[in-house]
Amino acid sequence: PQDMELPPASSIINPKIKSSGYKYRDLAGVGVAYKLCQAITGSTLLDDLDLVSLGTIADVVPLLSENRIMVKEGLSRLANTKRLGLKALIEISGIKDKKITSYSVSYILSPRINASGRIDTAEVALNLLMSEKEDEAGELAKTIDMHNRQRQKIENKVLEEAQALIDKEVNFKEHKVIVIAKEGWHQGVLGIVASKLVDRFYRPTILISKTPDLCKGSGRSIKGFHLFQALLECKDSLEAFGGHKHAAGLVITEDNIEDFKNKINRLANENLRLEDLLP
Repeated sequence: PQDMELPPASSIINPKIKSSGYKYRDLAGVGVAYKLCQAITGSTLLDDLDLVSLGTIADVVPLLSENRIMVKEGLSRLANTKRLGLKALIEISGIKDKKITSYSVSYILSPRINASGRIDTAEVALNLLMSEKEDEAGELAKTIDMHNRQRQKIENKVLEEAQALIDKEVNFKEHKVIVIAKEGWHQGVLGIVASKLVDRFYRPTILISKTPDLCKGSGRSIKGFHLFQALLECKDSLEAFGGHKHAAGLVITEDNIEDFKNKINRLANENLRLEDLLP
């Protein structure tokens, strides 16, 4: 929470708040949920580490300390999971008899799980993970696989259009942050495309999907440019925003996009040197 007092709750479960005495700050959301469940049940819940490792890798948190231990222990359980939905997903992804590694989760399983929320509703993925019937799990896994193929097509189209806009609008001598906007971009893939453009150009990148009402955007950053802090300093141009050092989302009116682009680039010019833009 920024510039505000924490709510007067009986307990706040967040290892990142300043007053937290918890020794490890970098748990993913799934890790925090796991710790809560351990506390409520008084059990280590080792059988749930398949889900914890899946969520921890998918959330791209540092695989150090506690995260590393949970992922290491969880991957072996994931390979032999009893969950029908995960079994079906592993099978349809073509890795049934292969060793399940962090790569398998990052590039094969988690993109499929994420695709359901980007293309349709995250409930499809939730129902898959909770499924207790083999035929239902199989159908849901097929649906998720189809969503993933749709997501790839949409993503490739947005990436091509974004590249064309960058060629036309971005002056790399002046713009240390790439900010581009277009009507009709699917909001569910903006973050992935921004991430690919960061890999391509090694500059903080924000993509905005224009709509008649409020426009939504998603951004990814590079080492040395704290994206959330930058948005905080540009908040007068934004309707809403949230995120962290490396990734953020925002809501903006179309009238303010140009002003926002100028402000965030002024900030970048003050804080980034040319050598910071080398991967």
